Amino acid sequence: NKVVQLYQAGRHKDAVIYANEALKLAKDTYGNNDGKTAISYSNVWELNRLLQNYNEAEKSLKKAIKIDEKISGKDGLPVAKDLNNLAVLYRGQGKFNDAEPLLNRALKIRKAKLGENNPEIAVSLNNLAIFYRAKGELSKAEPLLNEALAIREKSLGKEHADVAISLNNIAELYKAEKKYPESEAMYKRSIAVFEKALGKNHPNVAVVMRNLSSLYTEMGKKDEAK
Repeated sequence: NKVVQLYQAGRHKDAVIYANEALKLAKDTYGNNDGKTAISYSNVWELNRLLQNYNEAEKSLKKAIKIDEKISGKDGLPVAKDLNNLAVLYRGQGKFNDAEPLLNRALKIRKAKLGENNPEIAVSLNNLAIFYRAKGELSKAEPLLNEALAIREKSLGKEHADVAISLNNIAELYKAEKKYPESEAMYKRSIAVFEKALGKNHPNVAVVMRNLSSLYTEMGKKDEAK
C-alpha cells in the first residue's frame, strides 16, 4: 500500500496528498458507488487513523460502509470488515458503547456467511475479546478467546502459527487475571507451537518468551525471568 509506505517513510504530508488524489481518481473513474472507490476511502481512513485525525478517519470509513452496503448488501463480508475497522477506531478513542454493537454485527455477518468454524470467525472473536479486555471486562473476554482457539485448532491444525497467537492471547489474559500457573502453561504451549511452525529464531518466539519472562518477574521468579 503506497499510502502506508509513505507514512512509514515519515512522508506524512505526501501520504495525505497521495491518498486524496487516489480517492479523487477512483471517484472520477469508477463513480461514487464502486468497490474501488470504497477501497480508496478505506486507504484514506487508515492514513487518518495513523495520524490520529479521528474525525476524518470516521467520515471516510462511514462512506466506505455505505458503498459496500450498496454493492454487497448490509450483510456482505466487505461490510463486516468495514464495521470491524470502525469499531477499532472507536475502541482506540475509548468509545466502547459505539464499538461493541459494530463488533457483534461483524461477527454475526461472518458467521452467517462463512460458517461457525471458519478461521475468519476466530479473528472476529479475538477482536471482540480485545475490546472487552480494553474495557476491563476480562470475564467476557476469556470464553471468546477460548472459542477462537478451538476454531483455529479445528480448522488449521494444532501446530499452526495462528494457534500459537491464540495461546499467547489467552496467556496474556490469564496474566491479567493473576492466574499465573495457567498463564505460564499457555505461554509455553505458544512458544512450542511457534518454534515448530516458524522456527526457533522467528521474532514471534522472542515476543512470547519476553511475555513469559515478564510473567516470571511478576511472580517473583527472578531466576526464571532471566
